Amino acid sequence: MNKQYFIWGAFLALLLIVVSCSEQPSSPQVTQENNTQSIMSVISEPCGAAEEYTLYAGQTIDAGTVTIANDAENLCVTFNTTAGDWIIVETHLHLAATVDGIPQKNGNPIPGQFDHKREYDFAEGVQIDEYCFNIGDLNFDENECLVVAAHASLTKIIGYDNEGNPIYQQETGWADGEDFPGKNWATYFNYCLQDCGSGEETCQTAFAAGGTCFLDLGFSRWGWTNGPWEAGTYNLDIYAGAAQCDESKGTLVGTLTVNYDGGAANVTFSMTTGFTMDETQLYVGNDILPMNNGAYTVAPGQYPYIHEGLGGVSSDSYQVTGLSGEIYVVAHAVVCGEY
Repeated sequence: MNKQYFIWGAFLALLLIVVSCSEQPSSPQVTQENNTQSIMSVISEPCGAAEEYTLYAGQTIDAGTVTIANDAENLCVTFNTTAGDWIIVETHLHLAATVDGIPQKNGNPIPGQFDHKREYDFAEGVQIDEYCFNIGDLNFDENECLVVAAHASLTKIIGYDNEGNPIYQQETGWADGEDFPGKNWATYFNYCLQDCGSGEETCQTAFAAGGTCFLDLGFSRWGWTNGPWEAGTYNLDIYAGAAQCDESKGTLVGTLTVNYDGGAANVTFSMTTGFTMDETQLYVGNDILPMNNGAYTVAPGQYPYIHEGLGGVSSDSYQVTGLSGEIYVVAHAVVCGEY
């Protein structure tokens, strides 16, 4: 009898093993417990509009978003894989005052050297990963615009092999933005800390408005290109903090005047009372946007005409010569005042 029980027991154990191996493993589990915080848990009411950038996997695949926002005390950056069943297994984040402040080699960023990083179990991963900082601990001037590099290692199940083991697609991911100077496709974006109505003077990014929004041209930051214009005089409003090109979210801080005679353009930034400029950047040309390394760019630091260190002026002027035909104008300024 004991021998029979042993045989039947061994048979049942073997049967359970066979049944278990024949079942396909489930998709990676998303466990919020793996996250240090849920989405925007620290910032309940951001100052201004949160800015959202597409999280691209493998350069062209929409895998989700990277969202950035701040209140009076905190800044949060949130990775969220909302598209295509992608799972986050690593994130790397670096904030700097300039692009040169991002760890790089030959112009290519090095995510492993970023200041902030996390890793998750490959078979589980997470869909949300958030980094929050006290603004006072960032070692940046609160009036400063930041360069943000947001990288992720992404994966998803695309099938199963003959033994029922999952087959993964693995891709690197970057928040959409401007290209680094190197040869790989890594990108960064700029973020200006949003004013929280403290009554103190702050500085914000501002653009002359009225033309085509950068977002409508496939870029991930707000701002406008204006034109095409024939010879004549043109006046545009300048808005600060108009996220998503929504003028109702911004502050009218001045006007831009362009006098174009067909050979030269005289361009003047003029601030309204209570606002001044620390720097201006300008593009005037026949293309809809300025070019950098053979590609269109909307990054103000790459515009051909730049005045920095203005020290709080109420007006600034440029004369651009050698022009012909219809022109486009992109005008950016860092504007300071009580918003």
